[in-house]
Amino acid sequence: MEKMILFPSENLKQVQQMKVKTRHLRLVRPLLLEAKEDVLRKWLSYKAPKKILRIHEIDVEVFTNDYANGIFDYFMGVISGEVAIGNCPAIQSFLEYLKGKEIQAGELYELCSHFRRAMIDIGFEKGFASQEYANEIYFIFDKNFRGVLRFYTDTIFQKEQEIDRHVKLLSEYKKALDEGALITKTDSKGHITYVNEKFIELSGYGESELLGRKHNIMRHPQMTQEFYKNLWDELLTKNIFRGTIKNLKQDGEYFYVDVTIVKINDPYDNTTEYMSIGYDVTKLVDACAEALRASQVKDYFLSNMSHEIRTPLNAILGFVSLLLDENLSEKHRNYLGIIQNSGENLLSIINDILDFSKLRSGEFTVEPKNFSLHEELNHTMELFVASAASKNLTITSFVNPDIPKELYADALRIKQVISNFLSNAIKFSPEEGVIGVEASCRDNILKISVKDEGIGVAPEDKETIFLAFTQAGNSGMKKKEGTGLGLSICNQLVHHMGGKIYVDSRLGKGSTFSIEIPVEVRNAQCRAFDDMVAFKDLKIVFIPPKISVVSSTKLL
Repeated sequence: MEKMILFPSENLKQVQQMKVKTRHLRLVRPLLLEAKEDVLRKWLSYKAPKKILRIHEIDVEVFTNDYANGIFDYFMGVISGEVAIGNCPAIQSFLEYLKGKEIQAGELYELCSHFRRAMIDIGFEKGFASQEYANEIYFIFDKNFRGVLRFYTDTIFQKEQEIDRHVKLLSEYKKALDEGALITKTDSKGHITYVNEKFIELSGYGESELLGRKHNIMRHPQMTQEFYKNLWDELLTKNIFRGTIKNLKQDGEYFYVDVTIVKINDPYDNTTEYMSIGYDVTKLVDACAEALRASQVKDYFLSNMSHEIRTPLNAILGFVSLLLDENLSEKHRNYLGIIQNSGENLLSIINDILDFSKLRSGEFTVEPKNFSLHEELNHTMELFVASAASKNLTITSFVNPDIPKELYADALRIKQVISNFLSNAIKFSPEEGVIGVEASCRDNILKISVKDEGIGVAPEDKETIFLAFTQAGNSGMKKKEGTGLGLSICNQLVHHMGGKIYVDSRLGKGSTFSIEIPVEVRNAQCRAFDDMVAFKDLKIVFIPPKISVVSSTKLL
């Protein structure tokens, strides 16, 4: 018994008419099923379908497997009476896939009509086609394409509704931007095609004065040609530019715009225009410039004041030193010791301020010279023997014996940094602690580190301890005396010398401060084998139990 179904979109009379119309097709349906691959191959061999697939970048194999097979099976279902006509799921799926490719109705008709042609051509090639066969193919195709066209139209209508929603939304975005930002657009040649009211109000130009002109109508003399060259280079390579531009108003006054310029391309990746979204930052830039001038005045004042104070202070310390050589009572000697200690602390603060001012003003210069790291490190550590002994601290050092005998860099500034590290290590270390100094040199990079067992640095303070006037704010730790400039100066000195500065620390467990400085090797001979003669007759080394400094550099 032949299977019969009622179609949702057709009445019984139409179904019976369709059954009559497809009488010849039902008879040859088995032959068509056998010829399926030939039909599909024939379909996609015609010039028009190949061109349409190529234009819309549709892979032939993907189209065959995902859609063409389904279209053929649908037609076979219609012929057998098992599937409703005019509602091909494979074509609907294909239209969904083509949403982003904007296929036209004419192209869709041409693609489908060549499927019809392939079925007729294969039928005649195989010898089972007739005029009735061709007529029934045309009948099914026409009825089906009406359904395809209805679905295509519905899809287009949905797209139009979606486009309308997007247009309204974009209109609201544009309104919001126009209220708060300065908007301009130019064509691909840089001629202004649009300016919003906010830009017109700020620049003082009328709309007619700007449209068709280039932005250089407002160019400020301080904006160099190189700046605009870089601007266009970034737009061409990155499709976006961000920066601050100084412009001239029509009345000759200046204004600053913090701007983002975006290149806008059409669907074929051709540049159509450039859109600029900016904000008036004139007050902000002027305030920053004023703050910078005030900072420079402050630095100049600090530098001059420090020089003026240091001169009489040196005289005071000099006379205190002379008085200490006199025959004084213990009481007066104690008073003078307090004066000397306070004066030296004040002198240290003044020297920090001077160094900081020079670094801020750009007066600082790197002055490299040939030096021996072993000697310079020994001399630096000797300066801290007394302060370390006052807290029963032990300072150890290890200088890698492979370090060249003579290096070329700014030894004075390197010693200044290490001195600051040692001073902090002593200041923050507990009684009877150990401070370790290590130095090595590889690939022309000198690395020196100072390790202590002190209070350490909290993770949140690691980023700020190298800033000016800052000390680590460890909870429960009393602030130590000092300006808070020491590590900031070290940081700036190291960077001026082309190096890097690091801190590795755990709160309550100690810290390791390190620097890496690029150096030149002037004498590659190792110091370790130069001075060994002095130890040929040495039999015993006696180390007192409370020695303050144990330095391997002394043994080298």
